[in-house]
Order: sequence, then C-alpha cells, then structure tokens
Amino acid sequence: MKTTMQPTILCVDDDRAVLLSLRDQLTRNFHNDYNIELAQDGLEALELLDELRAEGVDVPLVISDHIMPGIKGDEFLIRVHSRFPKTLNVLLTGQANADAVGNAVNFASLYRYIAKPWNDTDLCLTVTEALRRYQQDNELELSQATLRQSEERFRQLAETIDEVFWVTNPQRSKVIYLSPSFEQVWGMSCEHTYAHPQQWLETIHPDDRDRMQNVFSNQVQNKYVEEYRIVRPDGEIYWIRDRGFPVQDEAGHTYRIVGIAENISQRKQLEQEQARLIAILEASPDFIAITNIEGRILWVNFQLRQLRGLPPESDLSQLVLSDFNSDASKAIVLGQGVPTAIKKGIWVGETTISTLEGTEIPVSQLIIAHKSEDGYVQHLSTIMRDISTLKQINAELEIRVEERTAQLTTAKEAAESANRAKTTFLSNMSHELRTPLNIILGFSQLLAADDSLDREQREEVEHINTSGNHLLSLINDILEMARIESGQVTFKADSFDLYELLDKLEGMFHRQAQFKGLQLKLLKSSDDLPRYVETDKGKLTQVLINLIGNAIKFTDTGSVTLRVTSDRDRIFFEVEDTGSGIEADEIETLFQPFIQSKRKDPRQEGTGLGLPISRQFVELMGGLLTAESQLGSGSIFRFFVPFKQSQNPNPHPTRKAIALAPYQTKYRILVVDDLWANRQPLVKFLQLLGFEVKEAGNGREAIALWNSWQPHLIWMDMRMPEMDGYMATSQIRARERQEQQSPIKILALTASAFEEDRTRVLAVGCDDFIRKPYEEEVILQKLTEHLGVKYVYEN
Repeated sequence: MKTTMQPTILCVDDDRAVLLSLRDQLTRNFHNDYNIELAQDGLEALELLDELRAEGVDVPLVISDHIMPGIKGDEFLIRVHSRFPKTLNVLLTGQANADAVGNAVNFASLYRYIAKPWNDTDLCLTVTEALRRYQQDNELELSQATLRQSEERFRQLAETIDEVFWVTNPQRSKVIYLSPSFEQVWGMSCEHTYAHPQQWLETIHPDDRDRMQNVFSNQVQNKYVEEYRIVRPDGEIYWIRDRGFPVQDEAGHTYRIVGIAENISQRKQLEQEQARLIAILEASPDFIAITNIEGRILWVNFQLRQLRGLPPESDLSQLVLSDFNSDASKAIVLGQGVPTAIKKGIWVGETTISTLEGTEIPVSQLIIAHKSEDGYVQHLSTIMRDISTLKQINAELEIRVEERTAQLTTAKEAAESANRAKTTFLSNMSHELRTPLNIILGFSQLLAADDSLDREQREEVEHINTSGNHLLSLINDILEMARIESGQVTFKADSFDLYELLDKLEGMFHRQAQFKGLQLKLLKSSDDLPRYVETDKGKLTQVLINLIGNAIKFTDTGSVTLRVTSDRDRIFFEVEDTGSGIEADEIETLFQPFIQSKRKDPRQEGTGLGLPISRQFVELMGGLLTAESQLGSGSIFRFFVPFKQSQNPNPHPTRKAIALAPYQTKYRILVVDDLWANRQPLVKFLQLLGFEVKEAGNGREAIALWNSWQPHLIWMDMRMPEMDGYMATSQIRARERQEQQSPIKILALTASAFEEDRTRVLAVGCDDFIRKPYEEEVILQKLTEHLGVKYVYEN
C-alpha cells in the first residue's frame, strides 16, 4: 500500500488480471487526483479500509467483484456501507444474480452495477459521476454543518442579549421568530404572539399606533429606526426603539423583515428629568454655566445669556469659563477656583462678573468638578449668585451693629456699674449687720458657758442666742439669693457621715418641736442607706434645715417626719407635716423668691427665700425638689440628690475643748478688730482656754504689736479705720520678705458673705478666711489646722 494522503479508490477482485486491468485504466484517467488501491478478497479489503481510515485517508469509491472467496461481493459492500456510509459502492461482475444485486442496492446503498466485461468508456463515466456525487455530498454536508453552527450562534446571541430580535413576513401577518427577551419587554409569551401576531401590533400606544402602521406599510423596501410606546398587559408603558431591515431575494423582492427592538424607558426617563432640570436651570435667577474639562463653555442658562446678550443659538464653543468674570476676578477663577474644584471637587468664593456695558456685579461663585466613577473629571459647572443686595444689606447691618454695640457697651457699663454698686451695698450691708450680730452671739455664747447663771437667766440668754441666729438666717438667705442670681454659688463635694448629720438635725429641732407639742420623727432606711457619702454637705444641710424648720413653723398639732432612703446612686428625702397645708395651685409660688402663701398666717415671718434657695441648691447638686399639699391636710416636700459612697472622713468624734493640752508652746494670739465688743468674745474665749492674747483696734496697732510681741497667729478684721486689715496684712508680708522672716499665720475675720472678698483676702497674704459671726468650734479647728494646737476635752 502506498503511503499518500490523496483520496483513494479501492478495487476488489479475486482475479489478479482483472485488478491490474482496472488499476491501469483508472490510473490513466484519475491518477492526478486519486490513489488506486487493490485487494483480492473482502476481508483484505476491509482491513485496508480500516488502515486508510486510521491514517485519515478519504475513500470516496469502492469497486468490487461479486464472486470471491470468503465473503461474496454483496455482503462485502453491505459491511462497507455499515462502517463507511459516505463511501459510494459499485458492483462489477458477470455472474451476480438478481438477489445479490438487490441486496447490494437495499442494504449497501449501491451506486451502480457494471457487468463484465466492462466498457472502458462506461467505466470511466461511472467512476467520474460517482466521484462528483461524493464531492457534492461532502460539500452539502459541510454547508449544512456551517449553517447549523451559524444558527446556533445566532440563537445563543438572540437569547442572551437584552434587545428583542424579531423576524416577520413583509405584511407582518406572521411572526417567524421572537427572541426570549420579548417576553420580558412586552410582557407577553412568544408562543401566544406566534399564534396571534396582530396583538403584537395592538400593544403600540394609541397615540403612536397610526404613525407606526404607516412606517410598517411604507418602509417594506427600506430600513427604518423609530421610537414609540407600548402598553403592556399589566398597564405599564414602555418606550421602544425599533430598527427594521428588509431581507430581499436575488430579484430584489422583500421576503422577510428582521429587526431589533430595545427598551429605552430608562433613557427616556433620564431625558425627561434632564429636560426638567434644564427648565429649572433656565428659570433660575442665578448665572449658571457648564464647561468641558478644558473650561470651554458647553451650555449657559437664560440669565447668563441675557447678561451677555447671547441669543439661544449662539456658538458657545469659543467661550471659556472665565470670560464671564471681570478682569479682576479672572485670576481668582483660573488660579484658585478651577484648580481647587478639580482637586477637592468644589470651590466657593466671591468674584465679580461684568455686563456688556462693563458694569461689574459682585457674585458668590460656586465651581463644581463632576467626576466619573473612576475619579476622572468629565466637566465643570459654575453657579454665580448676585449678592449686590446682600452686600448693601451687610453694609447697613454693619452700621447698625456698630451702633447697637455702642449702645450695648453703654448699657453693659451701666449694668456693671449697677452690679458693682449692688455688690458694694450687699457687702456693706453684710458687714454692718454681721458685725453687731457677731457681738451679740459672741457674748451670748460666753454667758451660756457661765455656770453661775440660774435657770431663768439661761433661758433669757437662750432667747438672745435664738433670736440672733434667726436674724443671721434672714441675712444669710438674702445674701445667698443675691449670690445665686449672680452665679457665684457652685457645687462643692464633701465626704461626711450622713447618719451624724441627720442626728444633729434631729437634735437641733427636737427642742423646738417639743416646745410646740409636736412629735419629730426621723425614719432612716437601715437596709440600703449608706453612712458615709460624698455630696455638697453645706447645701444639703441648708435644704434640710429650711424644710424641717418650715414644717415645724406651720404645724400646730401632730408630727413632722423626715424619711430618708436611697438607691444605688441617689438619696431620697421626704419631709412630711400634719400642718394646715396650702392650696394646690399655690405650691409653685412657694418656690419664687420673696413670694409667700396668699393665706394670711401670723407665722409667715421671714424673707420667703428659704424654699427658692432650697430648690436652687438641690438642682445645683443634680437633684429635684417638689411639693404636694392640700389645704387642711398637711404638706410633703420631696427631693433627691446624687451621691457617691465614701470612707469615714473623720474617724474621731467632735468633743468640747476646755483647755490647752500640757507641754505645748505658749501660743501668743493677736486679735485685731476696730470694735471692742467684737474683740472681747474671742479674747475671753481664747484666754479661758489658756492662750496668751493681746488685742489691737486697727491695722497700725496690729503691725506695732506684731513687730514687738511676735505673735504666733493673728485674727485680722479686714474693715477698720486708719488702716484696714488688707493694708496691715500686705505690709506685714512685705516686712517678712524684706527681713527674711518666717511668715506668721494671719487668719481673716470678716463679715462679708461674698466669694470675691475671700479671693481678695487670700491675695494680700492671709492664710485663711472665717466669716462672722463664727462658731467657737470653727475657731478651735483653725488653730489646730494652722498651729497644730492640742486641747484637753470635756469628759
């Protein structure tokens, strides 16, 4: 067998001479295009066909004898056809019967039968026709395969694109093909549309239907592109862009219409929104322009066209963004505005634009850089707002502000002057009232300690002390309200024994309640009430004194009860009495300064400031004070304050000192006050305890005694004639620094109730500040604090 890739003609015959004769004749006519192979029986021929097939050699024709050893020609050709159905078969024999030929025709797809001996011309024509037939069959098969591939690619494309691919006959009376996306766009099934093609046309919106019918009728020979609306079965209206193309035969007759339809509803919606936006921009009183990235104008609104006299059809492509700005503002727009907008996305500034006549208009200009999703600037827009009127208003407003500022400055100075006068008055009043009270209470405390007094005398002294403390309470209320109004009252946290405070309050009011025949009850929640707490002790004490004092004052029979409970971070207080009560609509008036109940009551003595001060103090501590009452049924005042738990701040109980402890320095104390009556209670109290005491009536005398006697501590009054305590303290401190002496302790004694006086006192060199009238216990505490004095205590 020759090794060649040429198509091969296989000849099969058991007679060697016949095979050679066939080969010679076929070689003469077909050797240029075909290779000739020989086999002497059917089995050999089948093996040869398998080899050729394995090598990829095409065998278009087999010529076989019928009478052969092994298998006959008809059976051989049947096997060839079953294994190589494309190969054509020719039976060449002189002894075949009709049955054999019939088998070959029916089961081997016999192409031709040639009788032996054959005619050379007939053989050549038969082989030529067979080979042409084989080539035509191959070409047809290849065309069909190519067509199938093309149809598959078209089907895949049509089924994956969002657009609708369609095919109809020229009259549109038959729908030949619809891609699957038709169902999504039109809302109808393809099968239904194939069966009812007219309904496809009926979906066109009534306002567009006649126009499209004319397009379909008149454009059979030409392509078209149209936009129209359809009404889906669900009532939704879609916009469709439809492109139709006629398909014509060789004679130029249209036999198909193919097209692509796409849903452009979203694009139409964007166009409508853009049109609305353009209408808004056109109607805007601002000057608006849009440019490309180079700054060349793409669009301007009516206001800007009118400013520069530009007709609507003007060619704007030669204009740039800064052309509308005045010469003075161009550098700002190009040097700052555009670069900043490109970098940061936006720029805002004040510029000017000019009219055709050259008039400059001040504007607030906004430049925005519009970027794509990947961050590249696509175009710029600017909005310029006329601020001429605003500039004028601002200028007028500045003049008004200057005038108003001058008026406010004058008013502020007047108010400050009045406030200073008020402060001076209150300070003087505090001093003038507290000074005699200091004398009264000082001597009453000394008298109360005198063991020679009988019972009646002690009661009279107690009345003096009680009346003095009441007067002091009134003064303190008035001054405290003044401090509250001026914002001088602040929260001061203290750690203290709550149980001790409550017990002291109970003891303080026990005698007063007992005198009126009232039962005073203190009910503490022992389960959850902490003993040592941190909050403002002074303010809490004052609130409780005010509430319990009022309750006892306005209760004739029954009881006054103080209940105290707590939760995790709040203490709750409740003061209840069985007094006469007040009308419910008068409760809130009780918390207004200087306002008392409308009901006439001889017990309504005082300033009417206790409850307003109490509410202010409670709120300053972070709590809330409320009240409820009914006329004839008593009253209940409730409040709470936040707190923190703390440790025992004073593990040693307070005891009454009766003398100085032995083995101490003989302390020298100088008492300075211009009033003898003010000095005497303190002098006598200190002398009784064992201190060495001298006294001075003014600052000059104090300096002289300091210089000659060298006291350990000076109690210094701050308001005195000739030389006050401020000057005396200042000069003593100056002499100490000059002579490099150790500073002595100077403690200020003042009747002032104002915190700023405390600041001034400490500023001139005093070590501490004590208000008049003072308590003996405070005096002892300060001496221990500053000198380390130790005492002998009673019991």
